[in-house]
Amino acid sequence: AALVHQNFGAKRGRPFPDHHDRISETEVGFPGGISITVLSVYLHCGDGLSQRNRDILAALVAAVLTLNTPWCIGGDFNMEPSVLIASGFAEKVGGELVTANGATCFQANTEFDFFVVSHALAAYTKSVRICEGAPCRPHAPVSLCLIGLRSQQVIWKQRLFNKPVLDAI
Repeated sequence: AALVHQNFGAKRGRPFPDHHDRISETEVGFPGGISITVLSVYLHCGDGLSQRNRDILAALVAAVLTLNTPWCIGGDFNMEPSVLIASGFAEKVGGELVTANGATCFQANTEFDFFVVSHALAAYTKSVRICEGAPCRPHAPVSLCLIGLRSQQVIWKQRLFNKPVLDAI
């Protein structure tokens, strides 16, 4: 589920019946007719590139390849960015990994929470930040800041339970 700032319009995306508790999709409309599809993913903890996590990633690949909007996938990938890169996932979806380059999982002292953005959206990526001091454990939320979308500055915050939130500042 996605919550959006009042100036944005959002419509729920397609259902993922086999992964309804692991993937969500929302298309967010911005002033000027710009839309971005925002996907959130939660891979199984401690599994790495297990078959069930590969199945979830395959569902994401299939979904992204049908989109006609720029897109962003944010999530708790429960693996380090290097593992996801080595899997070829970013190339399969035509995207780029963007990370905060810091530990987001306190138990493992490693980075498991990050974003994959479409090549079309990568040029608008300003930063990824760890939201330090957030009252959640064992992971820290991360935020993705996009700029240049019709003079709007947009931040997508990965919050508790992988529910994305869009705010304008």
